[in-house]
Amino acid sequence: EEVRALCRRLHPRLPAFTAEFTQSVPLTRIRDIAHGKGDEHGKCREVRQEIKHTIQNKLHRCAGPEDLVATEAMLAKLTAPGTDYPKAFVEEFRIFHRELKDFFNASTVTDRLERLLREGGGNV
Repeated sequence: EEVRALCRRLHPRLPAFTAEFTQSVPLTRIRDIAHGKGDEHGKCREVRQEIKHTIQNKLHRCAGPEDLVATEAMLAKLTAPGTDYPKAFVEEFRIFHRELKDFFNASTVTDRLERLLREGGGNV
């Protein structure tokens, strides 16, 4: 009985190695974006360099919530009226931004509910 009680107390304190806590998706995606994914014709060369220096390098060294702020600013720049960045490039960056929000547990309740609906096929 004592062993069971000890196990119940110890289990929640063990480190988590599930996909939720060990994902590297945002880091892989930002590397791919900085190296040209979605920019087949090279129109985004300058903004890719900016992404590499302001977001990617920082994320690989020491990711922090300020990276989410930098990502939001970059997304605003990419989607500002009058810009003509390739749609595939902007969409990859949007996906990255969403993944980074999940990584920092910064998604809203609405975002989480929508994801549950998508994953559950609408049967939540």
